[in-house]
Amino acid sequence: MSRRRHFAPAAASAILAIAVASALLLALFLPSSEPENHRLVIDHRPALEIVLLIGAVALLRLLGLHLPTMLRYAVGLLILLAFLLNLADAVMPGSFGREADLYWDFRQIPGLLGLYYRSAGPWRSALTAMAAIVAAVAAFLLIVLALRLIAWATARRGVALVAIALAVAAVGAWALPVNETAPVSTALSEQVVRQGRLFYRAWQVAHGNLGSYAAALAAPQRARADLARLKRRDVLLIYFESFGTVALDNPEYRAGIAAALTRFETKLANAGIGLLSNRILSPTYGGGSWVAHGTLASGIKLDQFLARLLLESGRKSLPRYMAEAGYRTVNVQPGIKNDAAEGGFWGFDKNYYAADLDYRGPEFGWFGIPDQFTLKKFARNVQPPERSSSVRSSPRSSSCRATRHSIRCRPTAPNGPMLATMSG
Repeated sequence: MSRRRHFAPAAASAILAIAVASALLLALFLPSSEPENHRLVIDHRPALEIVLLIGAVALLRLLGLHLPTMLRYAVGLLILLAFLLNLADAVMPGSFGREADLYWDFRQIPGLLGLYYRSAGPWRSALTAMAAIVAAVAAFLLIVLALRLIAWATARRGVALVAIALAVAAVGAWALPVNETAPVSTALSEQVVRQGRLFYRAWQVAHGNLGSYAAALAAPQRARADLARLKRRDVLLIYFESFGTVALDNPEYRAGIAAALTRFETKLANAGIGLLSNRILSPTYGGGSWVAHGTLASGIKLDQFLARLLLESGRKSLPRYMAEAGYRTVNVQPGIKNDAAEGGFWGFDKNYYAADLDYRGPEFGWFGIPDQFTLKKFARNVQPPERSSSVRSSPRSSSCRATRHSIRCRPTAPNGPMLATMSG
């Protein structure tokens, strides 16, 4: 902090300056997520943290101190980062059905940028990137300017005293609310604390403090799986991603797919194939689909941490059980561009990735390869030729697992119809 001699501004100018600057800073933290249905809403309550910051700047000026330029820039950067955190926390529940988790979500940024680049093309991506940089720099400069205006306005003693009094009143209103909802918002502090806890939890796991994960990994497993009731039939586990039961429960969504589902059911019935349906609760939503795949293949309800720890354990997976029963296991992952290091844990006899499918058509979104092509390629090339016809009463036998990212199969005996299991 430094001491400088400043002339107090005119009262009207000081009041206008601090009002505009405070409104700008407070407006950054208005976006919020409605607790019940997660809609993006505006929380008109002032952020307590910003009110305290304004009061702190006013107190410094009242003591004759000045906020150094570099420190003002640092505070401006922190406010910008806090704004982005608040925006993510407001948008994520409605868009992805979950809260932001910076420890894991940061890892998805390169993939999301790649998805946008592939969808928008190089020129539009470059323009968007430039616009984002300009917007970020402009927001940063506006924040720094707002801090400078607050410091300038509070050089006037009366304005500084009012700012300090408002900060004290805000703390009192938060500490002693007259009803369940305080007149000031502490969402920013709550978000920072929650993210800090998530990072601390990650640090604990990384340093060997596994907690409840240790018990999950040590849970007993069967020595062998009794698969006699399969009668060596094909088993296909197919994961259709990007939608859940809401596609069936929401009348608007169901109306759009009802006709297609009816046609699909009729075709299978004509081919002598019956359908049975059930629901399971996915361990993840809003991303992290591999956690759902791994839960089914491992028999443990996974989260992001446990999914990583599982790969380092000696637990037996579903493909290994199937292999011991005489099945050949195959893993097809059209969304994987390079060999996946985790493939060794699951124990598939053969892994097929994007390059192995030799798709030469136009790219279909981020994954590039349409699902229909993957399924057809599997039927023609992965299964034996004599059993690679489309799904009908032709004889087949395999253990398979298929997803939008992955189809995992294993043909063995030439008798018996195919059993397909689909989970979203």
